[in-house]
Amino acid sequence: MNEKFILIIQYDFPISSITTDLIKSLNENGYKVFLVLCYCKEGLFIEVKSINTKDNELLIINSFFLFKRILNKLYSIFISKNIRLSKFIFKLFRIDKNIINYFIVKKILDYLKKKGAKISSVIGIEKKGVIYGGIISQILKKPLLYYSLELYTDEHPNNRNNLIAQKILELEKKYHKISIATIIQDEDRADFLYNNNLIDDKNVKIIIPVYNKGKIIEKRTNYFYDKFNINKDKKIILYFGVINKYRNINEIINNANREDYILLLHGLISNDYYNSINKEKNIIISKDMVEESKIFDLISSCHIGLAIYRQDIVNDRLTVFSSTKIAQYLKCGIPIIGWNNSNYQKLFNEFKCGELINSFESLDNAISTILKNYDEYKSNAFAAYNKYYNIDFTIKNLTSYLEKNL
Repeated sequence: MNEKFILIIQYDFPISSITTDLIKSLNENGYKVFLVLCYCKEGLFIEVKSINTKDNELLIINSFFLFKRILNKLYSIFISKNIRLSKFIFKLFRIDKNIINYFIVKKILDYLKKKGAKISSVIGIEKKGVIYGGIISQILKKPLLYYSLELYTDEHPNNRNNLIAQKILELEKKYHKISIATIIQDEDRADFLYNNNLIDDKNVKIIIPVYNKGKIIEKRTNYFYDKFNINKDKKIILYFGVINKYRNINEIINNANREDYILLLHGLISNDYYNSINKEKNIIISKDMVEESKIFDLISSCHIGLAIYRQDIVNDRLTVFSSTKIAQYLKCGIPIIGWNNSNYQKLFNEFKCGELINSFESLDNAISTILKNYDEYKSNAFAAYNKYYNIDFTIKNLTSYLEKNL
């Protein structure tokens, strides 16, 4: 094995098209990838086998110290909310000393040696990815890049009072500081992450918005019309994603309820929450997950896509360039509706690819405005996708850096 590889490490973070499309794009630009996946669940639509092993090497680790992983998971779910008990268990089992599994580090190094892999640089995807990537990069004496996807910082609700999460964040900061560059979706998220992790300006920001691969999809489908026998005269307003009480579902239902369109909720939903929704409203709930190849058929049968995230959490507020479904909507020419904040204004000031609202009460008016000038909004949606969300174009932000510096 004489070729040089970029080593990408992803640890305990779901596999998605973010990983697979990144690898495909690097391959198309002459780079080979050595991908290490540690305890990574396959996403709803992505399979590991979609990664081309002809041009890349793949190591999957799912078996080391299962008991320790179960213990950590039980701690996070059942114990972390009780501060006193949490601290006692944390100290008793020396959990902070066992966050890093050095048997995993050895497994990776042994496999690299076995394959004779020559590594040019290391990319750590998300927090545990940059932690293990940082350890490996120091041993190999190769530069480290951090690919940040989520702003799950100390103040995120999932991390407050969770001592394991806090320790992981501490290690994330440590290894982020030794990286030479950070791949992240936009300047707003970069500024927040750099301030939170105390990263100086010498660490280069490589901006790559959330992406999809390939050309725009202009052809419309009848996917939902046929599936639910919807009248073709009605427009479909799509909510695509997890359906639960934290996603403002009731507010959306109550303010997007007219006879000339259908509100369609598609995504994962618990039986309890499904039963709690008032189905007398003009809505349809689609619970059936689809294969990756069907996602764009699904979206292309709709007319407007909702991207209405919580505003009290920074990871949800700064989503105009980090939300996968926004990239998918725009690829299909589907105008979007989101909150009127400074992050979303950066896109909408350049491309009027939808409407921004200040309250849920404005939702119905935003829908009407888009439908009255639909072709213009649709054209702007395609233009926005081509400039910001198509990795075939934006990958150059990473490859040009690699060519000049590594």
